[in-house]
Amino acid sequence: MHPLHPHDPPRVGPYQLHARLSEDTGTRTYLASAPGRPVTALVVARPSLAADPGSRAAFTRRVAAARGAHSPWVAPVLDGDTDRATPWVAVARPSGPSLSEFVDGSGALPVRALHPLALALAQGLADLHSSGRTHGSVRPGRVLLTAHAAVLADPGLALPAAGPDGHTAGDVSAAPEGGGGPAADVFALAATLCFAASGVEGPDGLERVPPELRALVDACLLQGPDLRPGAQDLVRMLGGPAVPGPWPAGVAAAVTRSAEAVGRLLPGETTAAPARRRRRPSPLWGAALLALVCAAGITLWAVPGAGDAPDPDADCLGATGFDAPAEGIGDLDAMATAFSPDGDLLAVTSNNHGLTLWDWREGEEIARPVSDLHEDGNPVFSPVGCTLAVLTPQERGGDHPLIGAATVVDVPSGTLSEHDGPQRDASAPDTGVGSVSFAPDGSHMALGMRMARSPLGGAASIGLVDLADGEATAAWGSALVEDLAHLDDGTLLALDAEGITVWDPEEEEALVTEQGSASTHLTPVPGGDEFLHVRNGRLIRWNLEERTEVASVALEEFLAADGAELAHVELDPSGERVHVAWAAPDEGEEAWDDPEFSGRDAEHRAHLWEPRAGGTLSDEEDLPRPVSHHPDGEVAAAITPDGGVDLVDPDTHEPVRPLQ
Repeated sequence: MHPLHPHDPPRVGPYQLHARLSEDTGTRTYLASAPGRPVTALVVARPSLAADPGSRAAFTRRVAAARGAHSPWVAPVLDGDTDRATPWVAVARPSGPSLSEFVDGSGALPVRALHPLALALAQGLADLHSSGRTHGSVRPGRVLLTAHAAVLADPGLALPAAGPDGHTAGDVSAAPEGGGGPAADVFALAATLCFAASGVEGPDGLERVPPELRALVDACLLQGPDLRPGAQDLVRMLGGPAVPGPWPAGVAAAVTRSAEAVGRLLPGETTAAPARRRRRPSPLWGAALLALVCAAGITLWAVPGAGDAPDPDADCLGATGFDAPAEGIGDLDAMATAFSPDGDLLAVTSNNHGLTLWDWREGEEIARPVSDLHEDGNPVFSPVGCTLAVLTPQERGGDHPLIGAATVVDVPSGTLSEHDGPQRDASAPDTGVGSVSFAPDGSHMALGMRMARSPLGGAASIGLVDLADGEATAAWGSALVEDLAHLDDGTLLALDAEGITVWDPEEEEALVTEQGSASTHLTPVPGGDEFLHVRNGRLIRWNLEERTEVASVALEEFLAADGAELAHVELDPSGERVHVAWAAPDEGEEAWDDPEFSGRDAEHRAHLWEPRAGGTLSDEEDLPRPVSHHPDGEVAAAITPDGGVDLVDPDTHEPVRPLQ
């Protein structure tokens, strides 16, 4: 960003200008804002363009074409006026630096960021090309890194000068044939990826492109435009359509700093226009809209029936309301682990000590909020704030006395609240909470009911709890639930005897019921409409929107062991690498019913699987027991065979150091 020049106008239409972002031969682009509107990049025609009838007409045509472009990976046109003396168009400006700004300030992107970048940009071009449009000027300065992915800016709006041979003057990313067709966009995309990997402009940076992307980039840089793959081909080659994985920590931090810098330039009264609610909104566009709102310094919550929204910036270590443990831990005998959304707190459930909370960087236990856990007491954090839930036992008599309740642990306040879920009556011994899932915005919690022996007898099987006041707000369903999971758009997946049902929690309405499942684990893929489950002896990655199997892998070895159970299916932060763990007790299936049984009394095996790459489960030796990943991919936590917890490298799973 550059300060405004004395000759720059202070306002254009309703927009106040704050800084100059870039300029071409025909246009200048400014950071702009207007009351009640998202932060905007305002593209203003320079006097030479406005005065030339041919250039002015071309600009008008480009603006009209850009208005019809709809893609979560392309910054949309919001406003414009091409009839005034100085034509202009307003384009959404998501938070974050341009790719060129990032590389200038921090160097080439890390390797782990290149695939998410490539997938986002390829999907943006595919959306443009499928609607008969092109971008025409893909280059590092027109790629914006947002909190969630990358978007293409100024689609079709640039009017750079062209040299006598038809090449774009001064643009080393331009295709050798010149022009601005789809094949030229693909060439420019590959040149931009070379720059991202190397910091060297244009195809000269090809040598720094990692092997997993090299063949794709090579194909896009072929001299003949007819020889290059199309944008849709690129999406498929990159494993899409899909939401790209999250940025590595360094890129995410740069995006945050850039958003803060933008915020400091804006007037305090600038607000985001309220968003209209749609049924089952696209999670891709929802992420892009959220990026725009964050750029304006606004937090927008869609909270169905809740009071105060949870604090997304809560410091889970600095605001712990529980007392420190009176004594240290000897034998941990860990059951499961989970990181808080800010990544600073590690929850460990223990057979011997209940729920324990750790400052994992210091290896220090900071609280022990719950002493008695249900056998399925895995910790589940809300995606927002510093709240988590564990299953705790209820002793209500009957043949199966230990029925679960959900205990919600609010770390900042140091309070506990217990929720039984919808029950047939207060003394019913046969049903209890078996699964918990938090809404993506942290406003409510869904509880799935599981039975010991008898049917529910008319009671609901799914309940909602408003986390602002702790009140039950809804209950529905009749099929007993094995597992629950929210998708990013707020819909709820329920795994039960009838199959996998997608529910709209606000309407208590079943949207669709998918195929049955033989698993107690339902694992959503972050950022989209996909999930993992087991059916007919295979672990399947299923796409809800397409209602198709994306990938699957056989689990014969798991199924062959006596008493074997799938213990864990964990995705790494990229959403592309699956850690699959299973366990089989030495005493056979009946050992699971022993209340004194410990997970370390079983044989454990773990495998890695990359669904997009196909193939089988890895047969690497000594992979750890169930793992949980830091939200930024900084580290992973793994349970050791003796029940301890190791911090491990998230890529290799090699131990880094023990937790304590």
